[in-house]
Amino acid sequence: MALAPGLHTKMAPEERVKQYLALWLQLGKQVVCGHDDRLLGTRRTIDGEAYSAEFEQLWRQILEKPQMYHLAGTVCSMKDLLSGHWSLLPCARCSLLYPINDSYLEAGPCPCQDLASWPDDGPPPRGPVCVQDYLDQIRLRLSRQKLIPTPPNEETTGGEARESDTCSLHGGGLHGGRSEHSLP
Repeated sequence: MALAPGLHTKMAPEERVKQYLALWLQLGKQVVCGHDDRLLGTRRTIDGEAYSAEFEQLWRQILEKPQMYHLAGTVCSMKDLLSGHWSLLPCARCSLLYPINDSYLEAGPCPCQDLASWPDDGPPPRGPVCVQDYLDQIRLRLSRQKLIPTPPNEETTGGEARESDTCSLHGGGLHGGRSEHSLP
C-alpha cells in the first residue's frame, strides 16, 4: 500500500501540513490543544471533492495559533511543521507522512505507532478527488485502447485536458497527484 511515492514533493508547506493532518484525522487521530490538552477532531474530513466544512473550520482554528496544536502521538507543533524546518516523510510501517526535524534529523514516532490495527485494517485515507478529472482519465484510457470513440474535440487537442475542464482541487494521494488510492 504505497501512499507516499516519493520522499519530497513540491507542495506549499501549508497545503502539505493540511493534507497530513486530514489524512491522520480520517484514521481517528485527534489534534491536541496544548493550552488545555483538549482533543479536537472531525466526524468528516472529506466532503466530495473538497475538505469538509468541519475540517476547514478546525484548520482555520489551528492556523490562528499553530504553536498551540499538535497531532496526538507526535512531538512537534503545527507551527513547527509550518516553519519549514520539519519534513513530512513516509513511515516505513504505514506509508503515511510523519514529521522529521530537518536541522538534526530527529524523528518523533509516527502517529501510526498507537493504532494497533493500522495499516492492516480499514481503507487508507485520501485527499479530496476531482471526480470529473478521474472520469476523464478513465475515458481517455479507454479511448486510447480503442474501446470507446474519441470525442472530436480531443482529436484536435491530442487528448490533453483543457484548463477549464479541471477542478481547482487536484486531490488524490498524499502528494496531490494520482495514486492507486486516489479514487473517489
